[in-house]
Amino acid sequence: MPDDTLLTHTKGRITTIGLNRPEAANALSLAMMIELTALLIHHRHQIIVLHGIGKHFCAGADLHGMQTSGLAAPEENTSQARVLATMLETVNQHAAPVIAHVHGAAYGGGFGLAAAADMVMVTTAATFRLPEVAIGLVPATISPYLTRSLGRRVALRYALTTEIIDASEAVAMQFALQEVDDLAETQAWAVDNLCHAPAAMARTKALFTPPTPATTKWDNAQLIATVRAGDEAQAGIDAFRHKRPPPWKDT
Repeated sequence: MPDDTLLTHTKGRITTIGLNRPEAANALSLAMMIELTALLIHHRHQIIVLHGIGKHFCAGADLHGMQTSGLAAPEENTSQARVLATMLETVNQHAAPVIAHVHGAAYGGGFGLAAAADMVMVTTAATFRLPEVAIGLVPATISPYLTRSLGRRVALRYALTTEIIDASEAVAMQFALQEVDDLAETQAWAVDNLCHAPAAMARTKALFTPPTPATTKWDNAQLIATVRAGDEAQAGIDAFRHKRPPPWKDT
């Protein structure tokens, strides 16, 4: 793959995709999102296991890229925001089941990526968080997937409070299916439980997975593009990147 932002391995009907930016906690760069979308389309009939290379699943958006996109021309900013919306939809609407194997942090867009999958497996080290409002952003594009998988009240709570959800809590609230020891256990579970008639599986998944309306998808992409171009988000991202309190925090 270009730039090696993804690592893939296929065995039988299972394709394992590793997010491969461990030095950045697998933050979602524009290149990674484009590659993941294309790879899922190419493997549209394969059962997918998503995981992160290194210590974390995915720390969310690449904040340098987020800040740069916010400073870009409005058309380019919106176009880049649509890349995330398209990737999430491609994950969610993949013909075969998609499992997110989460170890370490799944924050922001990483939490949304797990929510867009059909099932989530967690190791004991897994944590989930929506930190957007703490840095002047909004969980816009990921909100439909969080609402479906958590329910409105629970999703709103964590979007507003930025509290951390640990692995046991994720299982207790039925966001995650179960705790596992490692990636091999998740892969073995997929082989044992998901390798049924492919067409019947695809039709069954479609019954339970309505697509996000196009107007909602693009409106949410436009919202994050607008927000990240604003002074509040630019100040919040800059403060986070330079490890200082944002201007709205008491010092």
